[in-house]
Amino acid sequence: MAGTALLRDGSRVALVAEEPEEGGARVPPDYASLFPLRHTPGNTWQFTPRTAYVLDALFTQLGAEAAAGADALKDTVLREEDRAGGGIFAALPRATWAQGYSWRCDFAHHVFDLAWYIAAGTVPRPRCVAERVALDLALDHALAYTQALAGGTPAYDELPEHHHDDWDRVDQALRATGQQTTEGLPMLWRIAPDHWFIPFTKSRPRHTEHHYPGAW
Repeated sequence: MAGTALLRDGSRVALVAEEPEEGGARVPPDYASLFPLRHTPGNTWQFTPRTAYVLDALFTQLGAEAAAGADALKDTVLREEDRAGGGIFAALPRATWAQGYSWRCDFAHHVFDLAWYIAAGTVPRPRCVAERVALDLALDHALAYTQALAGGTPAYDELPEHHHDDWDRVDQALRATGQQTTEGLPMLWRIAPDHWFIPFTKSRPRHTEHHYPGAW
């Protein structure tokens, strides 16, 4: 099954809801074992297997789009006329459009890192601006992607259901609600591009030994 979701600027990104094949695309981890459902006092939100499945898939797809975009664009400076068909990088703030190949590769790495956190059994809390931007994009797509998966993807359908699968709950838990915006963008999106990969206070830098797809 395939679907399409809107990026923040109104451009579209394809969401391909299908299961990876053995020996081909990356096989998803055992989400039910990594994030077992449990009783939580006071109904405290928990990161569920279904939430893990969806966000892992979205981070992997967005990372692949960013990697392909970096390879295609190299050091090309984007222009306004590129916005409609420029992919993920054209959907980022204008301040990033003049960034080159190295910056775009770093952004792709950080998107893949969020998928790596999930595969390692860790809730994907952003550790820098780039990861927060990737989380925002994934959460913006999550409901549409889930609707495309449901009823047609056994690996997803067989995961246990939980009321914390609700994307409003997930959104509230993973990104602050009521965050300040300027010109329709969250404040963090407007930080200078040179600062997008600096770890937040008390956050660790990304692990460079991760295994990225292909040459990544």
